[in-house]
Amino acid sequence: MSKSVPPPGAGPWRILILDPDPADPKWILATVDGPAAVRPAWPASTPPALAEATSWIRDQTGDPAATLSPMRHAAAWHIEDGEHGPRSPGKRPDG
Repeated sequence: MSKSVPPPGAGPWRILILDPDPADPKWILATVDGPAAVRPAWPASTPPALAEATSWIRDQTGDPAATLSPMRHAAAWHIEDGEHGPRSPGKRPDG
């Protein structure tokens, strides 16, 4: 697993996502419950990787009809605890 995955029992992670869609720009605050909601990634532009990610999402959500919609040019930041810094190792968005 990636170094950015929290150790077992860690979490939740809070993530801020910027969706810069010109028709509907928005900030999205998301909570990742724990390690089961994070997995290593492959280049998502390849059909096998996207199919596997879709299968994983369907399994995680319990929704066999779940689909993925691309968020073009989205950016995300891990929200750090003001006292303790990041809850997991990984590169900070500003460095």
